[in-house]
Amino acid sequence: MKIETMKTDDLIPYARNAKEHTEAQINQIAASIQEFGMNDPVAIWHDKDHNPIIVEGHGRVLALQKLRIDECPTIPLDNLTDEQRRAYTLVHNQLTMNTGFNPAMLVEEVEELGKQFDLKQYDITIPKIPDDTDIPQIIDKHAICIDADDEADLQDKFDKLTAEGYECRIITI
Repeated sequence: MKIETMKTDDLIPYARNAKEHTEAQINQIAASIQEFGMNDPVAIWHDKDHNPIIVEGHGRVLALQKLRIDECPTIPLDNLTDEQRRAYTLVHNQLTMNTGFNPAMLVEEVEELGKQFDLKQYDITIPKIPDDTDIPQIIDKHAICIDADDEADLQDKFDKLTAEGYECRIITI
């Protein structure tokens, strides 16, 4: 993998990028870059005219521009076809959203690191575990609660119940 430094103004956003980047999120990315540095190169792909099109990292580029940082590390993905590049843009963004946090580990980390870092600015907070009085607010129909060892176990149980014809929803708490 070859990392190249490029000017942020030379990077062209993919015109059909479906990932949304709100001003609040760009501010969070900028705060992260200020606190921890630019540690995640932007993936680019050169089109037929050799223009560097952003594959993934649109939010990082916007944050860098907001910070008036004019260069960033990039990774060329020129080995991909145009269709692969377009698909990877979607796949990469979706995969980052496919899982949540382990609540117990999150609580432990937030309690410890929250003394040194303002994690709330990144919307990282200790999750509220609902008690029995919260359940009617979450579920508007009759419901059951299923314990699972991990996300794979939960997905397996969900798949079995839906295969048997039960209408199910996974509610992350």
